[in-house]
Amino acid sequence: MPELTDQEAAALNHLQEAMVERLARFSPLEYDKCRRAEAKTLGVMVATLDAEVKKARAEHQAKNPEPKKAPEWAPLTQTHTEPVNGEELMAELIGAIRRFVMLDESAALTVALWVLFTWVFEQIAETNPYLRIVAPAPECGKSTLLKVVKFLCRGAWLVSRITASSFTRTMERERRTLLLDEGDAFLHENEIMRNVLDSASDPDTANVSMAVKSGDDWIPADFNTYVPIAIVSIGTLRKMQTVESRGIHAHLKRATPAELKQLSKGRRREMRNLLDPLAAKCARWAVDNAPAMKGVRPELPEGLSGREQDKWEPLIMIADKIGGAYAQLSRATASTTSDSRQSTSLSELMLADLMELFDVRNATALASADICTALIEREDRPWGEMGRARKPLTQRGLAGLLRGFEIVPGTVHPEGNPVGSKGYKRSDLEDSFSRYLHISGDPIRPNVQTLGGQGESDDFTSVQQGSSDGSENSPKPNGQNELDAWTDENPENVDREDF
Repeated sequence: MPELTDQEAAALNHLQEAMVERLARFSPLEYDKCRRAEAKTLGVMVATLDAEVKKARAEHQAKNPEPKKAPEWAPLTQTHTEPVNGEELMAELIGAIRRFVMLDESAALTVALWVLFTWVFEQIAETNPYLRIVAPAPECGKSTLLKVVKFLCRGAWLVSRITASSFTRTMERERRTLLLDEGDAFLHENEIMRNVLDSASDPDTANVSMAVKSGDDWIPADFNTYVPIAIVSIGTLRKMQTVESRGIHAHLKRATPAELKQLSKGRRREMRNLLDPLAAKCARWAVDNAPAMKGVRPELPEGLSGREQDKWEPLIMIADKIGGAYAQLSRATASTTSDSRQSTSLSELMLADLMELFDVRNATALASADICTALIEREDRPWGEMGRARKPLTQRGLAGLLRGFEIVPGTVHPEGNPVGSKGYKRSDLEDSFSRYLHISGDPIRPNVQTLGGQGESDDFTSVQQGSSDGSENSPKPNGQNELDAWTDENPENVDREDF
């Protein structure tokens, strides 16, 4: 056979590539019928043709991907047959929740409103408040409460451990309500999950880009993660303050022996029999009421910060739609929990203590050494044992905590010190005091006795009495969980060893 010229060889290669491209568009059944004859025509082995067709199919799919279908919630399979009265539904939800776990009525109200939020999420959610179920110690019913929520909310996906990859890929296939148990076992200092969870709180940022396999190549793909999320843990999560600030907290108590006798055991059969009909009522209430709630902007309580407003807006919107006393009770709960247990960083705690120290001494300037001495003496604060080394606060550490507020030490002349020393003038701190410690004119003074504690509203008369054996959720000022929460700082701003 005469040797082909370059032009003839190029034409033959083009013809062979065109034949492979044509075969790659055949269905598997069509291709299987003709593969042997086509391989003979091309003068190649069948296995060689199979490999080339497979490669061409992958390249064609990568260049011409099928339109991406947006993930959807599973269709409602069971709804209550009759219209549901919102007030009666809320009373049933709160009663069912408190049948299995020990928590006050304001916390139960928060959980019940969040459960309804999962049912109207698709229609109304412009913000995404997480439900943060927090227990001060083991055996407080945190996992039991999460099981209750699982049976009540829409599309529950309850897991005890998760990766960013499994979360994003699952949400891309089908919308689910993510219920994370045992958060304290795997979320502490988990920067990847912190990033994913932070972004999932807003519809415009809830997108994660990941590389996915397409043929022999890896291509970028975006995954949307905007779904309701509940997280359960013992204590607050270390180095996860941004996630904590996106949650509405429901604080549990350990039941006393007497109270334990009144609680149901939380067995699966009993839960299903009681809660499945309630979930069907929630679905019917959502179908009937969600359309009228789109775009509604409820009046929010005064004194809430911007993020607190974002978190409570959808829940208060639901409470307003329910009507009756729940509109007022939801606002009272928002005000109480936001004021008494707002997320407070170590820097904010320092700022509040500085403000108090200036007030007590009626001073216009204070030396850094005097500030450190005064704060270290406080037994209700962590300043005496800072960081992993458990060292007292130093002047350098003080400066590091205030650096984020653009506050730097300078030469001051406190009363009785004509020479001058490094310190801070109150006039230089006032702007930060007003920005970070005041809302609507009321000073916020973070107190270690209330951080992580359980706020209660006078609007509620709880049918459950507080624990008399010291087991209720009373914070431990020098406990490890609380100190870990206070030390959630950027290492670039604060050198832990400098304390």
